[in-house]
Amino acid sequence: MSREYVSDVDYVLTTRELGELLRRFGIDLNAVEPELADTPFGERSSAGKIFGASGGVMEAAMRTPTSC
Repeated sequence: MSREYVSDVDYVLTTRELGELLRRFGIDLNAVEPELADTPFGERSSAGKIFGASGGVMEAAMRTPTSC
Protein backbone atom coordinates (compact mmCIF):
# COMPACT_ATOMS: atom_id res chain seq x y z
CA MET A 1 0.00 0.00 0.00
CA SER A 2 2.56 2.50 -1.11
CA ARG A 3 3.71 4.20 -4.24
CA GLU A 4 7.29 5.29 -4.79
CA TYR A 5 8.02 4.66 -1.10
CA VAL A 6 5.20 6.97 0.03
CA SER A 7 2.59 5.23 2.17
CA ASP A 8 -1.07 5.52 1.12
CA VAL A 9 -2.25 5.13 4.72
CA ASP A 10 -0.61 7.03 7.56
CA TYR A 11 -2.64 5.79 10.53
CA VAL A 12 -5.63 3.58 11.22
CA LEU A 13 -7.94 3.32 14.22
CA THR A 14 -9.59 -0.03 14.83
CA THR A 15 -13.01 -0.33 16.43
CA ARG A 16 -11.36 -1.93 19.45
CA GLU A 17 -9.05 1.06 19.83
CA LEU A 18 -12.01 3.43 19.42
CA GLY A 19 -13.88 1.57 22.15
CA GLU A 20 -10.85 1.83 24.43
CA LEU A 21 -10.62 5.60 23.81
CA LEU A 22 -14.32 6.02 24.59
CA ARG A 23 -13.93 4.08 27.85
CA ARG A 24 -10.71 5.87 28.78
CA PHE A 25 -12.26 9.32 28.37
CA GLY A 26 -15.59 8.32 29.93
CA ILE A 27 -17.72 8.96 26.85
CA ASP A 28 -21.11 7.24 27.00
CA LEU A 29 -22.52 7.15 23.45
CA ASN A 30 -26.02 6.48 24.80
CA ALA A 31 -25.90 9.80 26.67
CA VAL A 32 -24.75 11.89 23.69
CA GLU A 33 -27.47 14.17 22.33
CA PRO A 34 -28.22 13.45 18.66
CA GLU A 35 -27.58 16.16 16.09
CA LEU A 36 -28.86 16.73 12.59
CA ALA A 37 -26.62 15.42 9.85
CA ASP A 38 -24.57 17.99 8.00
CA THR A 39 -24.56 18.39 4.21
CA PRO A 40 -20.96 17.80 3.14
CA PHE A 41 -21.81 18.36 -0.51
CA GLY A 42 -23.91 21.48 0.05
CA GLU A 43 -27.19 22.15 -1.66
CA ARG A 44 -28.46 19.78 -4.29
CA SER A 45 -31.06 19.80 -7.00
CA SER A 46 -33.16 17.07 -8.56
CA ALA A 47 -31.16 17.44 -11.77
CA GLY A 48 -29.27 14.18 -11.20
CA LYS A 49 -32.48 12.17 -11.59
CA ILE A 50 -33.00 13.30 -15.19
CA PHE A 51 -29.34 13.19 -16.17
CA GLY A 52 -29.60 9.91 -18.08
CA ALA A 53 -32.76 10.85 -19.98
CA SER A 54 -32.74 12.25 -23.49
CA GLY A 55 -31.70 15.86 -23.19
CA GLY A 56 -31.14 15.29 -19.47
CA VAL A 57 -27.61 16.67 -19.45
CA MET A 58 -28.66 20.07 -20.76
CA GLU A 59 -31.76 20.10 -18.55
CA ALA A 60 -29.61 19.28 -15.51
CA ALA A 61 -27.18 22.05 -16.41
CA MET A 62 -30.03 24.54 -16.75
CA ARG A 63 -31.58 23.55 -13.41
CA THR A 64 -28.39 23.60 -11.39
CA PRO A 65 -27.74 27.00 -9.78
CA THR A 66 -24.31 28.46 -10.25
CA SER A 67 -22.21 30.06 -7.54
CA CYS A 68 -20.26 32.49 -9.73
